[in-house]
Amino acid sequence: MKAPSFFPVVVMGRFADRLAASAQVVAAAPYTISVFATSIPGVDFAPDSIAVVDGKVFVGYGDGAAPDGSDGKSSTIVEYQLNGDVVTTYTVPGHNDGLRVNHTPSVWALQNEDASPNLVIIDPKPRLIPPHTPFSSTPHGGGYDDISFRVTMFSLAPPIRPTLPTTGPPS
Repeated sequence: MKAPSFFPVVVMGRFADRLAASAQVVAAAPYTISVFATSIPGVDFAPDSIAVVDGKVFVGYGDGAAPDGSDGKSSTIVEYQLNGDVVTTYTVPGHNDGLRVNHTPSVWALQNEDASPNLVIIDPKPRLIPPHTPFSSTPHGGGYDDISFRVTMFSLAPPIRPTLPTTGPPS
């Protein structure tokens, strides 16, 4: 089997910090590991989600915004070329925690996985970002963590938060 000529491996978040500290990152042959892109220190940080569309890589950064959107901060989505050069940046309200590409192709960005979720749909061709769409109260009381597409339909997934019993095992 021939190895692909371009196979990016992206390691993100706390795991990347641990790997960087250990300096023991090794790829199995014929693959290699290298830095794809760097963000602006102190401005774009806490990378979370990645989406690839039409030869561009979109990375969603949490930027320290509260996961329920309560602090009123925004997050950044950076559009990169495949070589890691920045194409443009998009500012979205709240804490970005999910990027997906649909069939049109547009990039759907979900914010605020713990409460008060909103959705921003980015059209990468003309680089348009319309106003965000806030959701009404959610049936599970939180936000959304992921989105998936099936033909022309989509579904949202709340974050998985295990609940531990406080009074002992169920009867």
